[in-house]
Amino acid sequence: MNVVLRGMSEKKEVKSGRKTVIALLIVIVVLAASLGGVFYYFTSVVNAKNSTISSLTLENENLNKTVRDLEDRLSTLNTLKEDVQRHVDELTKERETLRTQISSLQTQISSLEKERNDLMSQVSSLEKERDSLRSQVSSLQSQISSLQAQIPTLERERDNLRSQLSSLQSRLSELEDIVNLRKTTALEKDRTVNLPAGGDITLSYSTPYAGYITVTFTASGPVYFWVGSSFTGGYYMRYPIPLRGTFDTATSGTFTAPVYPGTTNIYINHPALLIGATVTFTITYTY
Repeated sequence: MNVVLRGMSEKKEVKSGRKTVIALLIVIVVLAASLGGVFYYFTSVVNAKNSTISSLTLENENLNKTVRDLEDRLSTLNTLKEDVQRHVDELTKERETLRTQISSLQTQISSLEKERNDLMSQVSSLEKERDSLRSQVSSLQSQISSLQAQIPTLERERDNLRSQLSSLQSRLSELEDIVNLRKTTALEKDRTVNLPAGGDITLSYSTPYAGYITVTFTASGPVYFWVGSSFTGGYYMRYPIPLRGTFDTATSGTFTAPVYPGTTNIYINHPALLIGATVTFTITYTY
């Protein structure tokens, strides 16, 4: 019984083991199928991951290259920034300098504008003065033209005045000579007259100015002279001058007698009763 039971028990165990093996085989198959699927899945995933990794690696390399490029650009930009900053600093200084210059120029412009306004005012004033002067010039030119037209007449008048002046100067000189008794004229020069016995002669001369006459004579017989004037209306001087109670005569001599403006008369008498006389005389008129 025990053997039967053991045999049966062994059969049961064998059957159970087979079932277990079969189950295991099924599980293995299922697991293998699952593992195959999983392997395929994971292979696909790995391939995808590898592809992703490759892509990411490439992208990383590209990014690294981009980063290096960016770093290079950043370095360039930093250098450029420094250059730009220096340029900015220079421009800032230049701006300040230019602002200072602009301020100075604005001051100069204000000053120049003031000067310009002053000059404009002066120009306006000068233009007015110029217009006034032009008007005066025009008026003066008209006067000059009028005077130039008068020049021939004025020159004739000038010549006439010069002639008159010369005449007046000559006349003045003559009058000065007359006033100072420096002018002399010969009324007679060695004139000879014949007088009969007891005869006489009256000679008349124009003496326009007061002065004196000088008579120089010689006679072949006794004679005497009387000097008279229309100014006095008669005779006023005798030569020779008669002494008291005598009736003097002369045959030669020189005498001076004053004369007056007008006509001077010289009377010559030969008082002899029998013989005539020849009288030669020179009369000089000083005035």
